[in-house]
Amino acid sequence: MNVLCVKMKIKKITIIKTPYSSKNNEYNKVKFNKSQLQIFNRAKAKYDYDKTKPLSICAKRAFDIFAGTVGLMLTAPVILLSAAAVKFETKGPAIFNQKRIGKDGKIFTLKKIRTMYDNPKNDGYNVLSPDDARITKVGKILRKYSIDEFPQFLNIVKGDMSLVGPRPLPKYELDRANNYPQFVERYIVKPGAKLQYYKADLENPKQRFKIEKDYIENWSLKKDFNILSKIVKDVLLGKNY
Repeated sequence: MNVLCVKMKIKKITIIKTPYSSKNNEYNKVKFNKSQLQIFNRAKAKYDYDKTKPLSICAKRAFDIFAGTVGLMLTAPVILLSAAAVKFETKGPAIFNQKRIGKDGKIFTLKKIRTMYDNPKNDGYNVLSPDDARITKVGKILRKYSIDEFPQFLNIVKGDMSLVGPRPLPKYELDRANNYPQFVERYIVKPGAKLQYYKADLENPKQRFKIEKDYIENWSLKKDFNILSKIVKDVLLGKNY
């Protein structure tokens, strides 16, 4: 069995009878409400790729580790230079950390290069708008070429994320989706650094979830590589989404 697919705890073995229960530790996982939990469990049973496609999942994880490690090595100089530029232009930390929701509702810390002024006030600006006054001059350049997302290679190597998958969202997005419980289906797979969203999709949660649902229902390694090839081309052309 591929060692990448086996997680062993020598000193302590923890058995969780209901890993997707809303009674899980709030610090480690989000709490789904009753309707969300029912929908999540049904979707998990239907699309549990860890069981139905174990070899493909192992290959995906192996590729994530390889590509994430290579990505970190290649982008390290760019990350350092970008971080220095951010510090030179504005006060505050160069790396922005935010809690996001991952697979099975697990909470992890997403890392990005800061593109906004430190502790910006939300005066009604749309975070997706290039005209957002909270975005710094350096930040606009970093966003255009997705350079601000390079530190996420570390999240990928750690296993919080994959190269391809649904966009990792903060908890308030889940709270906002209370009137759309099917939204929780996105949490049966790992979030990804990229998926084929465009600006209009990100501004429309239902359209965004439609794209994510199609990805979940039709997931395969071939689909991942097709998405990656298109995204790399778009990023090189400066088409940020």
